[in-house]
Amino acid sequence: MLILFLLCAFRSGTDRFYLRRAQGFDSKGRDVFFYFRPKKALSLVGFYINLYLRKLTVFIVCFAPFLSVSLFAAFAAERFGLSVEAFRVLLSAAVVLFVDGIIFFIRLNGFFFLARYFFVSDKYFSFRQLFAFSYKLIKDKKMTVLKKRLSFAGWFVGCLFLLPVSFVRSHYNRSMAELANDLMTL
Repeated sequence: MLILFLLCAFRSGTDRFYLRRAQGFDSKGRDVFFYFRPKKALSLVGFYINLYLRKLTVFIVCFAPFLSVSLFAAFAAERFGLSVEAFRVLLSAAVVLFVDGIIFFIRLNGFFFLARYFFVSDKYFSFRQLFAFSYKLIKDKKMTVLKKRLSFAGWFVGCLFLLPVSFVRSHYNRSMAELANDLMTL
């Protein structure tokens, strides 16, 4: 639990560091440790619990059809001895629902992109407002965010062979903060 908190605090601190840089402020390295303060740590824990519960809900909604068809196929095959053709049809439906679930999960998770950056900005919002603003601003710009994220796929694959991960990750964080700043100022 402590490690999870430390990772979330460090991630939010780096988001704050890069967002302040994108906004034109002279951000210092101490911004990375901004959320290690006790007062800020409580709001950070509340934000990440809220964020992960929302993402878990989206995950369950997106993958429940796949899971129910898969479990029905396994149950029906074991209990009733389905024919091979019927089992193949059910497994094919499960694969289609799984791919569909992945697509919808990615699309729905895109709505949470700006919430992290609203949280680390110097503006004060309730958690409900953070997610509402994120949804409102990102609704028409999800493809822009997805394209920006996918543009780094080659870089992250390169990390497996040649590039240092710290270089690519910091470049990715800076680019995402600049994109978030652009979207937040529209």
